[in-house]
Parts: sequence; structure tokens; C-alpha cells
Amino acid sequence: MESEITALAAWCQVKQQQREPLKATTEEDDDASSDELIIEHDVDCLTDDRTLLTKDGTKLIKQDFLDRLAELLCCMKKPSFITCTAMIEEQDEVTIVAARNGAKWTADDKNLMEELAAIMERLSSDGPRHITALCHLKQSLTTLTDPFDEDPLPRLQSRLTEYYAPRLRHHVQELVKHEGGKTDMIFFTDTCRVFLSNKISLQDFAQRVENLSYNTDFYSVLRATFTTAVLKRLIDDLAFIRRPMQGARAFCYAAKKLGSFQKIKIRLLGSYPSRAVSHVRFPRKRLPLPRGFEKKFEAEVRKVKWVHAEMRVITHLLNEDSDARRVGLVPYLGVSKRTCFLCGHIIQQMGQFQTRANHGKIYSQWTLPSAVLVEQRDAVRLQDAVEHLRDVLRREADRDDLRPIDPEKESVMATPLLPPSIKSTPFTQHVKDPRRLQRESDWLSHLARRDRTSREDIESGSSGSTSGPGGEALPGISNEARTGDHRSVPETASKTCANCKIDSGFLVSCPKCDSVLYCDADCCKAHWPTHKFCCKLGQPIDSADNLVLACQTNRFPEDEDTATAYGFRYFASAKDRARLFKLYCRLVNQGGVIDEELREVLHKDQLKEFILFRSSQLQWANSQHDINWLRKQQGFRANAVCPDLGQKIIDSVRNFLSPEDRDVCFSDLSPLEKRQAYVFYGQILNGYVPDADEDNWITLGFCTAPGDQGAFRLADLYTFLVQKCQFEEFWKAMADSTMIELLRKYGIGHKISQLRNFEHHMGIVATRYHSVWELKRFTKLADPHPMRAVDVDYGFVKCSTARERLLLRQIYTDYFSRGEDEMKLHEACVSGRLAEFLESVLGKLPVSPKALANCYPLEGYPFMGMVAKSVILCPESLGEDVRRMCQQRGGRGVILTITDEDDEAMKTFMEERAAFLDIGIRKRLTRHGDKNIMELAME
Repeated sequence: MESEITALAAWCQVKQQQREPLKATTEEDDDASSDELIIEHDVDCLTDDRTLLTKDGTKLIKQDFLDRLAELLCCMKKPSFITCTAMIEEQDEVTIVAARNGAKWTADDKNLMEELAAIMERLSSDGPRHITALCHLKQSLTTLTDPFDEDPLPRLQSRLTEYYAPRLRHHVQELVKHEGGKTDMIFFTDTCRVFLSNKISLQDFAQRVENLSYNTDFYSVLRATFTTAVLKRLIDDLAFIRRPMQGARAFCYAAKKLGSFQKIKIRLLGSYPSRAVSHVRFPRKRLPLPRGFEKKFEAEVRKVKWVHAEMRVITHLLNEDSDARRVGLVPYLGVSKRTCFLCGHIIQQMGQFQTRANHGKIYSQWTLPSAVLVEQRDAVRLQDAVEHLRDVLRREADRDDLRPIDPEKESVMATPLLPPSIKSTPFTQHVKDPRRLQRESDWLSHLARRDRTSREDIESGSSGSTSGPGGEALPGISNEARTGDHRSVPETASKTCANCKIDSGFLVSCPKCDSVLYCDADCCKAHWPTHKFCCKLGQPIDSADNLVLACQTNRFPEDEDTATAYGFRYFASAKDRARLFKLYCRLVNQGGVIDEELREVLHKDQLKEFILFRSSQLQWANSQHDINWLRKQQGFRANAVCPDLGQKIIDSVRNFLSPEDRDVCFSDLSPLEKRQAYVFYGQILNGYVPDADEDNWITLGFCTAPGDQGAFRLADLYTFLVQKCQFEEFWKAMADSTMIELLRKYGIGHKISQLRNFEHHMGIVATRYHSVWELKRFTKLADPHPMRAVDVDYGFVKCSTARERLLLRQIYTDYFSRGEDEMKLHEACVSGRLAEFLESVLGKLPVSPKALANCYPLEGYPFMGMVAKSVILCPESLGEDVRRMCQQRGGRGVILTITDEDDEAMKTFMEERAAFLDIGIRKRLTRHGDKNIMELAME
């Protein structure tokens, strides 16, 4: 079989070496992003994720570490130096395995790995941690007696740069060759040539390239001067040069995050020697070679064969004796470049490992080890994989439909140092990560506690201040008494019947919970469908109970399990769902259907038959029409779900797009407002109203509706509008906050006055909106923590326990459920009178008034209690330059200025916050006029 595989590989290489790369079969890593100035590619995993890398959220960290280590160990631009790495974890110990295609390991390789292991062991010994202001304070008071107390990053970067010097020189030469003197930029005409003449140090040059990678003007010149292909080569070469600097950061970060690096063992595997393989002679009729290719084929077949680094590592790992080591094996292989076509198929078919990606080239000098000692189950997998590869090569050899494919070059690392924390859907640009919200809350609480300690010190006569940059106090929290033990209040505090609300002389209590009073047994029975949802000793609540209550209250069931069980989710249109709900309402309210019946038909899977039969027994207008409609729904049944509902809703309105946008993928529609408008058209024309967890709930003003009826009235206005105006008009009105003018243009402006707070909100929503709308959203969702503006503005930052947070949340829920004015609550917030205002509306509060204190009012600050789409902080001396630069870019962010003296303090503050939240900071250097402006952006 080996002879056939090598012969087929040689034949395929001669005919066309570059084949279609293997496609990734998982999508979970597709949202990885590249470093600045690195084109995003090669980030998809090659194999099935049949084995989880970790359960602690460190998957991407381990992948990043292994890939970057493999890249750096490939320190020469030769095929024999191509490297593969792997990792085995055992409690507080890690074994790193590495192999090369053919090059031998040198003393310098071993010394580098030992130095790297020593640094990572020391960094990891403190365990995973987050850097906070208190950590910086502790570090500033520490006497630096040990060299490891200093930041090891510069020393590691210098060592890696020195080790990677041969590759650096090669890529600088390629950079100069591709640039060809066309830009006249100092970096190419001076810096690169001085480096090649050995007149500046490796570390100095690497640092200059690192600084240059943030320069937007540099990138703009390249993009304006070169074609896409040449631009890609230049950027790739810059990325190769940045490998030592970026790799050092990745290694330090991995050591801090992974406690298993406290002890590191290194295993550098020797390469298998090359060897000759006898080849199979195929009949010309089976595999006819193009004329003139016979000699080339014979030459390729006779060449010695090599075992690639990936195969060397895999066979070594499969030969591990210890079961414990097999359990601790990280099923990911780091590679210095993407895997070849042959290795990719073997790895994918075995299904035990992942790699970064595949480049699709077929090599005639590829082979497997001649003999491997592995367990029986792994031997079977390996044999199956080899047979699969042979079959694939047979198919590739027989193909006559090959199209020319540009050769794939060496890959550039594009995996981020940090796991991506923001995901999106068509309905929500940023899906909230509960862990991120928790960290945000912890960070704000830390600042509040620090500010409270400072206040206490000042009151006791001690000096010191913890005010934020610019003298502005950080979100404050005053001394407060612990909230008392608030016991639950019975449903009916007064002597009135819970059902008929009549005050009678003699009342009986609920026989199950004894906490609710009734006139008699009849009232108790009549109230049971409502009371059983809060009765402490009643039976468990299920979907049948939820449906009956929804019908009795004429409120569509919000519980997803109920909607699924009783067929609502079978329909894509909200109008059809509402029609089905009316059928259920008639059956329950007029036909006397009870929860036991609904539960029984669900168990027997006879839901459709039951609805048709019971509906035929009732007499009402259009009854036969509704029965015929349901009878025609062939797939309707219990638990039936419409597949790809969101996509169907969006695709149903594609004709509203302009002709040039109709064939564009949804994610490629630009700007953001166009995508949001497109989603809204699909919703509103199918009878849906945006929910509180969607962007359009705030963007299009549904948050201002006092209740469901207000939301439906607003939906009716929008339904009329989208049928009259052009789609381009609608999304541009969203982008420019001119929706009110658009409504007036089409003759429905007079109805705006009936919508409380709608006009003011829609006039500013494109750039900012009041945080009270986020508070209202928080009361409608199940998120455990609010977003940071709500946390600070409305007292949640002061809650030290989950119980306090729930009590405070319930206060605001009660306020909004009464239909009270949201803007009055906002005005109380920014004037610092929350407790006073809420007590005037709701009466005595279950929390201390001090718990509702905030940092407001603030003099000279026009954005109190606001949430901005983007906030830009800049020194006063750059204020006008930043404003002009933002206008040139078409930005809509809110620009705030701080004193020049506080600029460095603000940078430190951002770095501390980013470290605490486990997010990155993007750097970008832009020249504006005669000034260089460095931008720092939180990811």
C-alpha cells in the first residue's frame, strides 16, 4: 500500500501539485481575528472536534501556544525545519513534544527551550490571576532582589529574536524585494537596509517593526501603492518578522493563565531517516501521463521519502504507555505552517487531533514510518486512515476536471491571544457573555470599594486619594448599613378574597399553602389556575399549565418549551402563531378544555386531532374556516419546529434590497444600520415585534412603549411605514436619527404624540441613548448582571450579595410594570434622588436608601445617565484634532477630554481594566497634520 500511495502522490504532483485544501468541519473557531496588519486567514480547525480540548475555557490559549511555538522553532527557511508541537498535561506538569521534518535539534534549540521553560514555570507558579490596581500597588512596594521580579517579557522577546535571526533576515530581504523602492518610505529605504548591513541590533529592528505595525498611515500607503497580491506578501513578511515579539507575549500570557505550566518537561523528537520506497508501475491506460511528463514522474518516484513532523508526533503520542498521559493529551497539534494534503487526510480521518489548517499541496517525498508500536485500537484507526488516503489519491489521480489553483504560501498565525468574547446574531450585534458581565460587575465593585475606602480614610483624617484621571471621582459608594432581613409578604396582606377582591367577614385559606385567603371553596377553585403558579405546596408546573394560564389571561405564552410543545414554533409567521393561539383561547375559555386534557393529548401525540375535534364541537364565527386552515397544515404536530426560522424570516424580504445587494451575504451588508433594517423588515412584515434582547428594541424605540399594547401600536405604525417608504430611506433614517422626519413625510407624524418619550429617544439614538432603557431591558431578561452603565447609575454596583441585587431588580421591575414614565426615573437618577423618587411612587422600599445613591449630579457633564455607541477619551491638547479626525472617518462617537497631565494615568487605567476583564487593547498610530496620534481601543 505504501508503494501505491507514494506512486500516486508522485503522479498527482507531476500533473498538478496544488489541490483543493481540506475544508474545516467545525465553525467554532471561525470568529478568530488577526493581529494588526495581519490578513485574517488560516484560523479554521481542520478536523472534527470529537474530543474537547478543555472544559475550563483555555482551548484557544493552548492552540495559540502550540502554533506559535512551532512557528518559532522553524527558525530556518528550509523544508527540513518545518515543525510540529504537542502538549500533555498532568495536574501541575506539562510535557511539550516537538518534531521537525528532518533537521536535527541543536544545542541552541535545547538552550532556548530550557530558558523558555524556566520563564514560563516562574510566571505560572503564582497561578492564574488578573492584574488589578491592588496588584500594581503591591508590585511597586516590592524590592527587586530577584531578576524574575522584573518583567520577563523584554528579555524573552530579545532571546526569541536572536534565535529567529536567520528567518528575520530572510523575510527582511523578501520585504525589500517586494517593495522594490516604490514607496520611498524611510522604513524600506533606511531601516531595512541598515538592518541587513548589521548596523542596528536585532531587538532594535524588531521593536521598530512592532511600533510600525500600529501605524495606519504606513498601511494606507502600502494599500494605495500595491496590488492585492503584492500587498498580501508584504503584510505576510511583516507578520513573519513579528513572530518573536508576538510569540513572547503569547507564551507569557499562557503561563499566567495555565497553572499546569508550573513544571515543564521538554521532549524534542529525533526525525526518522529518509528512505527509498519501491514504486508501483501503473498501466498507461489507467493513469495516462501528459506527453513529456514521463521522465519527471520517474524522477519523483525514485526520490527518497520523508516522514513529516506531524506524522512523527502522532506516532509518538499514540505510543504513550501511561493511560494517565493519554487522558492528559491535548488533542491539538501546533504546526509552523499548514499541513499538506496527505497529512491533512490522515489527521482528519483518525479524528483524534486538530490542526490549524491545510494548504492542499501533494508531496511525492511523503511517507509514514515503516513500523509503529501502538495499541490495537489506534492501529485500526491508523490503518483505516491510510486506506482512506489511498482511495482519495486514486480519485485525485483520475480527475480530469482540475482547475488551475494558485499555490498556497506559508501560513501566517492569525489566532488571537485571547479567546473571542463577543459573538453576534442577525438580531443582536453583541451576544452578552455571562462571564464577561460578571467580570465587569466585579471590576466596578472593586472600584467602588476602593473609592469607599478612600472616603473613609479622608473622613478619619488620613491623606491619599483614589480619584480617577482628571480628578473625576470613580463610581462612588458611601458607607451603608446592611439591608435587613426582608421576609416574603403573603400574596394577600389585607382581609380580602384573592379571587373576587371582596372584603368579607369570614375567609378560608388555601388548603395547600395556607397563605392566600378566599370567600369560600368556590373562589378557591376558581382562583387555582392562577394561584398554583406561586403555591408552595402545589404540583409541579408544566407546559399545559402555562398554556391554560396564557389563554385565560389572553397573553401569548412566553415560555419557549410551551410554544414548542403545543406547535406554535411550527409556524414561521407570527400571524399564523396568533391564529393558533386564538384557537387555544376558544377551546380553554369557551370549550372548557383543562390542563389534564392538554397534557394527555401531548403524551399521546394527538394534538392536531384533538384541536380539530374539539373545535368542531364549538360554534363561533369563521370556525370552519379556522378548522380548514389547521387541517391543511400537514406537518403540524406536538413539538414540531420550523427549521432555520431566523433565516427564513430574513430571506422573505430580500426583494426589498437594492438589486446590487440581493446576492450579497447578510453578514457582508454594510453599514450596520442596513443589516438592522433588513432584519426588522423581516420581523415586522411577518408579524413579529423586536424583543428586549434584540438591538432593534432600543434602536427603533420599542423600549419606550409602556406595555405590550404600546408596542403593538408602534409596530402598526412601522408596518404602515415600511410598506410606503423605500428600504434605502428607512435604513438611512436609522443611521441619521431622522426616523421622526420619515414618519412625518409619509403622513403619520401626528400619531407620534401618542407615543411617550418616543420622539426624543429617536432623535439621538444613532449616537447615544439613556441608560434607563438598558435598565428596563435588564428587568425583562434573565441576565444575572446588568451592563456597566446600569450597574453604576442605578445602584447595582453596591450590591454585595445576589439577594440584594434581586431586591433592587424587583424594585425597578415593579416600577416599569406599573407603566410609570421611564424618563422621570432617569431624571431622578441624574439628580441623585433615586431613593426619594422611588419611595414616592412605590412606597417603602425593601433596601436602604443609601443603596440607591450614585455619583450624580456632575457639574459640566452633559452625558449623565447616557449610553454612547462609542466613547473617545483624549487629552485636551488633541481635542480639536481628534474631532476633525473622527469627522473625516464618519464617526459618531462621543468625545470627552481629560487634562494632558492625566493622559498616562488613563492609559494605566485602561490597561488594568483590560487585564482584569481578559480583553485586549488595540493600538493604532495615525498621523493627523503634524501630530502622531496613538489610539488605544478596548476590544
